Amino acid sequence: LYAAQAEQAFALVAPAFGVWPKKTVLIVDDGTDLSNGSAMAWPYPTITAYPVLPLSGDVVGEYGDWGLELLTHEYTHILNFEPATGIFKPLRWVFGSIVRPNALLPRWYSEGLAVEMETRTSKFGRLRSASFLSIARAMVEEGSLRKEDIGRINESIPEWPGGNRPYLMGALVWDEITRRGGDKIIGELNLAYSRSLPFLIDRPLKARLGVDYATLLSSVYDRVEKRAGEQIETIRNAGTPKVERVAQEGYFGQAPSISPDGQKLAFVARAHNIPNYIVLKNRGDEKKSFAGVDGVKLIESSDINRITWLPESNAFIYDSVDSFGHYYSYSDLYRCDLKFEKDEEPKCKTKRLTRGLRAREPSLSADAKTIAFIQNTPGSTRLVSSRVDGSSVRLLYQPPIQTRVSQPTFLSPEEVVFSERRGDGRELLKL
Repeated sequence: LYAAQAEQAFALVAPAFGVWPKKTVLIVDDGTDLSNGSAMAWPYPTITAYPVLPLSGDVVGEYGDWGLELLTHEYTHILNFEPATGIFKPLRWVFGSIVRPNALLPRWYSEGLAVEMETRTSKFGRLRSASFLSIARAMVEEGSLRKEDIGRINESIPEWPGGNRPYLMGALVWDEITRRGGDKIIGELNLAYSRSLPFLIDRPLKARLGVDYATLLSSVYDRVEKRAGEQIETIRNAGTPKVERVAQEGYFGQAPSISPDGQKLAFVARAHNIPNYIVLKNRGDEKKSFAGVDGVKLIESSDINRITWLPESNAFIYDSVDSFGHYYSYSDLYRCDLKFEKDEEPKCKTKRLTRGLRAREPSLSADAKTIAFIQNTPGSTRLVSSRVDGSSVRLLYQPPIQTRVSQPTFLSPEEVVFSERRGDGRELLKL
């Protein structure tokens, strides 16, 4: 499947650049449950693809043909790094493939170009993602967009939106470049930089569009502010419910879950250099708002996606990615039993329920006998159940390859509703 999609990616992207390597190595690595890929130019062009479908809440979660979009993105990097012309051509003859002047381009340039290509060659891509573009709208609403100058957008600065900067801002810059210069400017700039002195990035753009990148970025922000302003007005005119900010932890707060007794709130947060952690708020009184209660960091782990409480409200089950068998990073289910001692912060006694099962997004039945969860498989997912202790695993639903099932929820002890995203981008609720 991925070999065929790699050929498709070549046919879609290579004509825009006009120059490509004779061979590109493709490695399909199913040793992790983290959805991603990478491209390297040294010692020879190599793409590594992890055939794990993105989660529904990921910035890449609104995809169509995931394998094709991933390989299109990564192969764009290969083509971006390939040419060495002008003074660099004889240097490559002498020193070999290490001479790649375009590898010194800013990160926002290369990642933005890859996002632009994944979007223009498909019906999806991040520049059509409501979730991805909502980051820019939120920045407009809070007045922080213009703070992101041409230097800041290249970095994973330890404040929101973190590592999304080069991808989002770079893609918006590239969208503006192609609006003004047409499709041909992609290959023209790529060749121009392959013979230019490193770090002097404005000259090739000025020669073609008459502006430098700082001026172009300002125009990008004009367009973003206009579009975001219209969207914000539409949202407000539609009427918005009264909301209260319960917590502000790190970059993101997600997957909130209130205990059955209504006293406790657990949610997942993410901060700089900390993959994920679970925060617990214990209000002790249903009339008291969670907003006025301090949160306690319970568990620090990697890629926690969902929390589901046991009926007694003194324990919950969650998923997390951890090492398995020395060579793999797989998602498994864990149980946290809370311990409350007088004048001390609550503590969590953790027990691992599964090992190497690639289980994520758990949901506990009302009778607390069964867990429904999603199991990753190469290039697909499936709906699975087990006993509350993680034993007696049973397949409930096997969709076609490249189909993502997610967010299972019990309607009754015998009924589970879940979301299914198909290869054509349609997302359905199924029972």
